[in-house]
Amino acid sequence: MSNQGILMVYTTFPDEQSAKRIATELVKLKLVACANIFGTMTSIYEWQGEVREEGEVGVLFKTVRSRFVVLSRELCARHPYETPAVVALDAAHVEENFQSWIETQTSSAG
Repeated sequence: MSNQGILMVYTTFPDEQSAKRIATELVKLKLVACANIFGTMTSIYEWQGEVREEGEVGVLFKTVRSRFVVLSRELCARHPYETPAVVALDAAHVEENFQSWIETQTSSAG
């Protein structure tokens, strides 16, 4: 195991269809090992001076640190939002076999 470091990358989408489409593309590109798509949630935020309340779908991607820059660029390029949330969280402790699987899935030789 290379111990590259595992990241959990969080974002939101306006709907499940766009979340599934983009998650599938990122898995095929080997930028993420998998994506967990959560059901619709309510988001309250301010955008362009107006407080808004809208339904969104949350997604948690699993990847390795070395793929984050390309993942972020590709995610933003495909994302329907002008300014998508792309938040990477370090996974401090990851079960060894699961980490190995993530590293294999995100390897360009994988």
